[in-house]
Amino acid sequence: TGGLKRSVSNSAVTFPVGNSAYNPITLTNNTGSADDFTVRVIDELYTNGGSSGSTVSTLRVTRTWDIVKSTPSANAGSGVDMVFNWTPGSHTSGTLNIPKLYHYESSNWVNKSTTGNTNYNVVAGTLNFTGYKGDFSPFSIMDDAMTLPVTWLSFTGRPLQAEIELNWATASEQNNSHFDVERSNDGILFTNIGVVSAGANPLFRNEYIYLDRQPLSGTSFYRLKQVDIDGKYSYGSVIQINRTESQGFKAWMIPGSSQLRLQISQPTTVATMLQLYDASGRLMVNTKVVSGLNQFDLSAQQAGVYYLRVLQGSLLRYATSVVKL
Repeated sequence: TGGLKRSVSNSAVTFPVGNSAYNPITLTNNTGSADDFTVRVIDELYTNGGSSGSTVSTLRVTRTWDIVKSTPSANAGSGVDMVFNWTPGSHTSGTLNIPKLYHYESSNWVNKSTTGNTNYNVVAGTLNFTGYKGDFSPFSIMDDAMTLPVTWLSFTGRPLQAEIELNWATASEQNNSHFDVERSNDGILFTNIGVVSAGANPLFRNEYIYLDRQPLSGTSFYRLKQVDIDGKYSYGSVIQINRTESQGFKAWMIPGSSQLRLQISQPTTVATMLQLYDASGRLMVNTKVVSGLNQFDLSAQQAGVYYLRVLQGSLLRYATSVVKL
């Protein structure tokens, strides 16, 4: 609950901070002078920029990174680079579409995306902001504010035998022309795989189905691009569909026991890691796995749903959930 103080010069320094979950931040000081930074994490995002009060209502990472720089006025040179990290349970329900870095100043949360270069990976839970030259105090990550012409009700998908079925519903649509269905293998770069025309009843509920008849192997990510009649567009949420069990990965709990098994039926040519998160987003297991049968004893963990990820290098190869009874 306190702050971690470290000296930062022109090399990257990670602050391994967090409260209910691990939410580290990595800082690189490019101002030309080493300085002391202090970082603490608050487990919510409040309208007043503090540690209590009314929470921000928009889609957000439910964390506040309070950063203090010993000499806040000395932000010359190329500024300070910041890499924020959050875990699966550290954001509100609903998927962040376009996360942006916000800074609390003048009694408001201000979008800083126009003052530096921002890169993000929603799936991995990272946002990289380079060249920050402003004051230091509370920072947060929220979805880019936008008014959508479509009121979304749901967007889901499921694997079939050789296809993936996507389903979505809207409550109302204003000037909607069509939906572009987009797919990605990494959750970052998307390509258009199909077009679905707008429903016939723009003021009422509309339901849609799209079949991806040539799905990617492994894990795929889908999103919908809603296109207006005048050509303007906006994006809905991103969903993840896992087909990797038939592609060399399979995880399951042994019935009546606390044993988790992970079967990898293909050679592991690069370092392969298993990560297991609990429902609140805390990393419970982070260990290397190998080709063949891997077994883990979860008797020390409480009953509940756990989220499992397998990474090979920096590439997410498999993601699923398991239930410990």
